[in-house]
Amino acid sequence: MFKESFIINFVYALFIKIKYLLEDSFIYSVYLKICKFLNKCLESSLILNLLKRNIDSGKKAENSFIINFKKNIIGKIAAYFRFGKTKFARGVRESFIINFINKKLILALLYLVVFGIPFFPTIILVGLSFLAAVIYIINVLIGKIKFKAPGFLGLFMLLFILAYLFSAITSYNMPNSIYVFFVFVSLFSTFFVAKEIINTEKKLDGVLTVFLISAVLVALYGLFQYKTGAVMDEAWVDAEAFGNITVRAFGTFGNPNVMGEYMIVAASVCAGMLWKANTNLKRGIFLVFFVILSLSLVATSSRGAMLGLLFSAGLFVLLSEKRLIVLGIILLLAMPLILPQGIWERLASSVTMQDSSSLYRISIYQASMDILRDYWVTGIGVDAFNLIYPIYSYAAAVAYHSHNLFLQEFIELGIIGFSLFIISLFLFFQKLYYGIRNTKKEYKFMLGAIFGGFSGILLQGMVDNLWFNYKIVLLFFVIMGIGIACVKVGVKKTNEENKSYSGSN
Repeated sequence: MFKESFIINFVYALFIKIKYLLEDSFIYSVYLKICKFLNKCLESSLILNLLKRNIDSGKKAENSFIINFKKNIIGKIAAYFRFGKTKFARGVRESFIINFINKKLILALLYLVVFGIPFFPTIILVGLSFLAAVIYIINVLIGKIKFKAPGFLGLFMLLFILAYLFSAITSYNMPNSIYVFFVFVSLFSTFFVAKEIINTEKKLDGVLTVFLISAVLVALYGLFQYKTGAVMDEAWVDAEAFGNITVRAFGTFGNPNVMGEYMIVAASVCAGMLWKANTNLKRGIFLVFFVILSLSLVATSSRGAMLGLLFSAGLFVLLSEKRLIVLGIILLLAMPLILPQGIWERLASSVTMQDSSSLYRISIYQASMDILRDYWVTGIGVDAFNLIYPIYSYAAAVAYHSHNLFLQEFIELGIIGFSLFIISLFLFFQKLYYGIRNTKKEYKFMLGAIFGGFSGILLQGMVDNLWFNYKIVLLFFVIMGIGIACVKVGVKKTNEENKSYSGSN
């Protein structure tokens, strides 16, 4: 249908014509020189030189005593169930349940998880994530899935969970913090499940397509809310500062900021799939998806989310598609003319910080910094903010969290847990950037989109505690897992094609 469309073919032909005209122009030659200069500056920067190293190729985490000990123990258990001649070992091998809970079931559960983030209740998402993790562990123990060393990223993620457990045990809000820890670690486990179970391009594309279909459905619902004027909380809009905004889309998330966080990632992933697509039909579908997702994000009127998407787009262009730099600059300059007045004013208020929402956050940040000064070593513990904050707020703004992901984790976990969190994020970005530099073109686009989208949601995390909503916790870790899986699949496929090419010569 898209292939035969007169409009799409006309637009494509027009684009090619304009492209050839521009490439022969003086302006384009100047533009190329500027791009080469910027690229040279970026390539020589300290940060990119740190990111471009494949840390796991040096002194690997898998050579550590802990990992080798685990591999030996798990290897012996797996060998017993696979080759053992005892009645129990044979019974396990031949069990219907054991044969049913295989890798296909884990993948199906992962599909359900990524589709259900906007729609399923939290308890269902926790159950599905926990079940997928348990089945994965069983498959490793019986030898159906080979145990693999986690690498430095996986190792630091495990250490972070241990720090989170310690923080839960020592929390001022025991025993509720233990319940929160169980929920958190169940959602966290999707990182390991996704990065190990997604090992082919077909699985990667399948999971991401299911994620985007779910995102588009909730985006359409959000646009419907915006169009029909859904009833919302009056606190979501400062009527004095933004009188033009009378409704904000919140979809199935119950909060426009949470929906905005979700849409940053969804729109970024969709951009990656659009550039990765190899047919006009797929490009047409993902282009429509991208427009819907972007419009729904704007409909949330979430300043952090809009800035996050812009930041994501900028990183994607710099990392994967530098030809769009000029177009990006033009669109940025045209934003005051493109966006509705009320939304543009709200976005611009991110700089002025004069509306009630900004002043409300500043008040919370002040009290949060006072808490941090007293508890920076050990932290106050998981889920204890609402107990400690009133002591420091002096009856100012009421808050259930610090409205900043990094500040919140520092306050709860203390310096050690917070450091493990930051190191894990750095290793994740390092892995993505290594993949961008060492994979085929289409994977560069996909990884650049995930790099940008994750950076965008972290930018939103500077003005909101992303992990206050469990659905975003799940999104956070499952996208991390998918990102690492994308690196592995992309590098593997690129190496295979390079070997095939060199062999044919």
